[in-house]
Amino acid sequence: MSTSPLKIGAFGTGNIGEDLMLQAILISEPTSEVIAYGKPLLPFEIPYISRTDFLACPEKYLKKSTSVDFGGGNLFWSEQNLCEMLVITQQAKLAGLPVRLNRVGLQGFEQNKDYARLLLKLVESVSVRDSDSFEIAKMLGRYDCEISKDYVFNLFNDREVSQPPLSLPIRVGINFADSRFTSEREEDQGFINHISGIFAELARIFGSELEFYYIPFCIHRTYSPENDLIAAARLWTSSEGLIHYIDDISNTNDLIRSVDSMDILIGHRFHMQVLGYALKKFVIPMVQRDHSSDKYTAIAIDNGVIPICYEGISQGFILERIQRRLMDFIRFRIKEKL
Repeated sequence: MSTSPLKIGAFGTGNIGEDLMLQAILISEPTSEVIAYGKPLLPFEIPYISRTDFLACPEKYLKKSTSVDFGGGNLFWSEQNLCEMLVITQQAKLAGLPVRLNRVGLQGFEQNKDYARLLLKLVESVSVRDSDSFEIAKMLGRYDCEISKDYVFNLFNDREVSQPPLSLPIRVGINFADSRFTSEREEDQGFINHISGIFAELARIFGSELEFYYIPFCIHRTYSPENDLIAAARLWTSSEGLIHYIDDISNTNDLIRSVDSMDILIGHRFHMQVLGYALKKFVIPMVQRDHSSDKYTAIAIDNGVIPICYEGISQGFILERIQRRLMDFIRFRIKEKL
């Protein structure tokens, strides 16, 4: 009989943020069996079970496991994923295995509130990665939920992290995960122009003091519109080449190295925020709407940062708010150096 827990998440999709969590899980639980969509983008090879193969005959794998753990990451990114988790949970319970939700996000539960409530009722334990998910869990009837930081923070538990001495030019890392920004639909063109214009203008205003780089977090295999190459190309074009693309990221360690080489991080990407806070970078998170219940707002607030809303507000006002924060950072670091 195996003594390995079964780890199930959105691993191996090409979203490197998901594989960062897997890397952290494997450090603490190296004997875990991993269910993945494809080959995880890790700096080392691991055996994994194809999610397609697993779903075709879950009992084959469940009988060799000690538990089923979903997470980390956001659980409710699609209704199909929620349905699959319910099927797996019911099969695991029949096999006498405990099922846990570990360091998850619960935003998006509205896709099927009844199924989400049932899943939380069926599992043995629930831990969430942000305070907003904690409130959602209680609303769905799970009152014994705990808050535990996102798995990615664990990668830096034993690492001394301090701000490096300021050197010029200051490097700014960008990522923007709103799927409308990589859309080809005509109705999204206004939004694309809006976001492109904000970053292009920042690059022009601060071109002599800051260097801007688009950091790819997503080389998506299962959903090509989320591929960061599209977003990077749009910002390179709109900024007339002032926003560069980092093209040597192929695994989780490459991503950590690239983020760590930046002084400032701006944009709309959950694990860019997490890495920024873990590595003590100056983070300017951008969110879809003020005071909304979403993972981007939640992780910012939990780390003491007020996000900037990027829609429903004029481009000029958004630029002014970002400029003010950038100038505060530049003045503070230069004063610190003196």
